Amino acid sequence: MSQLTLGNNIQINPNTSIYGNVIIGNNVMIAPNCMIAGRKQGIKNIPEPMITEPCTSKRPIVIEDDVWIAANSLILHGIRIGSGSVIGGGEC
Repeated sequence: MSQLTLGNNIQINPNTSIYGNVIIGNNVMIAPNCMIAGRKQGIKNIPEPMITEPCTSKRPIVIEDDVWIAANSLILHGIRIGSGSVIGGGEC
């Protein structure tokens, strides 16, 4: 089961995907084309098809207050992003 918790004053731009267990604080900016994946695909029962495996997550993604996640960023399950952080994406 997935749970998304949102704070106040959040900006989520186009083509951003958020799924799994994710907690987003206040005053957070998420630029376009980000992937925030709060769970992972299981692969334990080989040779069974992977599509039959359950998705798992040890810990939620936590994005604290006053965070900017730049375009094309990938945030995976279990990550905590501290207050005031800037996460660089696929910029050049």
